[in-house]
Amino acid sequence: MSLNLYSIIIKVLNENGHEANLEQIGRINDSINSLIARGINPEWIKSNIEVLI
Repeated sequence: MSLNLYSIIIKVLNENGHEANLEQIGRINDSINSLIARGINPEWIKSNIEVLI
């Protein structure tokens, strides 16, 4: 299972005053999906996305 979190990632970055290009956002999304592949609960990830970024 993988998540497409681009919109959530962009929202969190904007709320915290960070700018990122699409390549950087893609890398963040890939990193989060690797956590899911290792067995981290996707709901926990969604709840803690701000901390992960």
